[in-house]
Amino acid sequence: MPSHDKQGRAYLKLADAKSGQKIICDGGFTCMDTFETARLCSHANGLYFLCANGHHYIDGQADDGVHCIGIYPA
Repeated sequence: MPSHDKQGRAYLKLADAKSGQKIICDGGFTCMDTFETARLCSHANGLYFLCANGHHYIDGQADDGVHCIGIYPA
């Protein structure tokens, strides 16, 4: 899996993500506006951000277990 997008921006690393952290989501999320800023929240099931559908857990974005594709640190 890639660690950066096509413009060279580094994706958020799952291990570096923490509750309260600001993130930026790219246009791949239909539940968010392109490059919308969000804040990570924690729950027993993992870290998530609020979106138009309610919430979106970030671990599902880390197909390689490391990089959260489509999510950038703010």
